[in-house]
Amino acid sequence: MHKSKTPLILTILLLTVLLTGCTGAIPQRSWPASLVVGDTIYTAAQTFVYAVDAESGREDADKGDTEKLRYPKEAENGTTFGNAPLLLADTLIVSDYGSHIRMISKNLRSVEKIATDATGRFLSSPVLYNDLILVSNSDGKLYAYTKDLKLKWTFTAGDGFWTNPAIFEDMIFLSSVDKTTYALKENSSGDGADVVWT
Repeated sequence: MHKSKTPLILTILLLTVLLTGCTGAIPQRSWPASLVVGDTIYTAAQTFVYAVDAESGREDADKGDTEKLRYPKEAENGTTFGNAPLLLADTLIVSDYGSHIRMISKNLRSVEKIATDATGRFLSSPVLYNDLILVSNSDGKLYAYTKDLKLKWTFTAGDGFWTNPAIFEDMIFLSSVDKTTYALKENSSGDGADVVWT
């Protein structure tokens, strides 16, 4: 009598799917973004921010440093990066897909992690506007921080922001999911932004 192997194969496939689901093997995803400064490429990709030498592709941008330059050294649960860093002097400003912004030393040795009031995801990179750091969020707000990451003001649109603010002279241009492009300018009191046109 010939026995079918189909039940055995189906059982193995079912167990494989079940065990894979139990391990949490679904990878985090991001859209990696980079910043090039001199001969160093700073790349934010998934769970790490890397400093890579442009010529060799090695993670040793500081010549003579044999330790891999990445932040954090071990992945942080629930943290995903995908926005290009902003470099201010010797500090990288990096937003994550959660509600945090980090100030990371250029050699990736020290970090200050700042929790923000954002309720959505930071899907865009921080940009410099005069003496402010601007970063837009999927919660529909543009956040303006001082260089030490103290919140100065916010601007709220009709829907979320998925793009970087663009700067031209003293104007801020930002497009929203609400199908509107906003042209903004910081007001004279420095506590908000006025809409110049949409």
